[in-house]
Amino acid sequence: MLYCQGALNTTAGATTHVLLRRPGRYRVQAVVDDRFSGRDAREVVDGRSADVPVYASVEAAVAASADGGQRPTHLVIGASYELGNFPSRARAEVIRALELGLHVVSGLFDNLALDPELGRLARGWDVTITDLRRRLGGFGPGLHRGRLPDVEARRVAVLGTDVGVGKLTTCLALADALRGIGRTVAVVGTSPTAWLSGVRDTVIVDNLIHRFAPVEIEHAVWMAWRQSRPQVLVVQGWGGLLSPAIPGGVEVMAAARPDCIVLQHAPGREYYQDADEYPIHSLDRQIEAAEQVSRRRVVALALSGEDLSPENAARARARIESETGLPAMDPLRDGVDDIIEAVLPYLQE
Repeated sequence: MLYCQGALNTTAGATTHVLLRRPGRYRVQAVVDDRFSGRDAREVVDGRSADVPVYASVEAAVAASADGGQRPTHLVIGASYELGNFPSRARAEVIRALELGLHVVSGLFDNLALDPELGRLARGWDVTITDLRRRLGGFGPGLHRGRLPDVEARRVAVLGTDVGVGKLTTCLALADALRGIGRTVAVVGTSPTAWLSGVRDTVIVDNLIHRFAPVEIEHAVWMAWRQSRPQVLVVQGWGGLLSPAIPGGVEVMAAARPDCIVLQHAPGREYYQDADEYPIHSLDRQIEAAEQVSRRRVVALALSGEDLSPENAARARARIESETGLPAMDPLRDGVDDIIEAVLPYLQE
């Protein structure tokens, strides 16, 4: 069961959106958001039916399963909240989930297992609370090992112009498309949502002292290569390249040494997330920054259609392609064929 109260179909519900499309480690049975109670969750998000009903509360979802469905075993927090701002209503729903015998999994910055009351309830009801940002930090190599030269797989990095623009969704879509044309592929994740969606080689960068982020990313790349010897590694970026609030991407470029870059962008955004006093830098500036640091080409743009009608999204895509000279596609609306065509020349042996 995905808890997404008040966030379904918003950028704050990104984890729920990804897990509806890519359940990964779980089979999703229900979503909690009283604004859309009675509807199909995937239809709300993507306009596609997935037979995942939305309920007003955790208790309502569990009660519905008693009427012939399979009882849920886990409550996954699928909405994001700022550190220290876990809503009282959400906390009450977590308490009810524990009382109903559900394990709780959270990727929040607030560690729920450290809450004395929640910890006591979990022990009392013999269930677990898993805090991904506490328990799944990095692989722990500690120091740079210089193993990247041993990695023979070609590498594609999906970086973002801001946070929450859909980097993981694009990574998974690219991996599927590459497998569809006969390439063996592994994805390297950098977020709790990547782990939840089943990306085996995930290092949760948010957990790390920044000094160790490149080391951990390099180690994740090397582990992904060592375990399955794929031809291609698709590496999820982190943060936003020039974001004043959550800058990230340099770590991935430095540590993963990609052969090419796909840049994820939300054309409907005017200001950086969590720093709305700062307008987002132009795409030309972002592309220049990525290429200057990596000494590799940004070969395509992946677009997020948030806050854009299909007509406005199509106009934005045409404008961006004209201004940058690069193929641009929204993986959810357009697929990734043009992006794959741009990436392929950089994946030759």
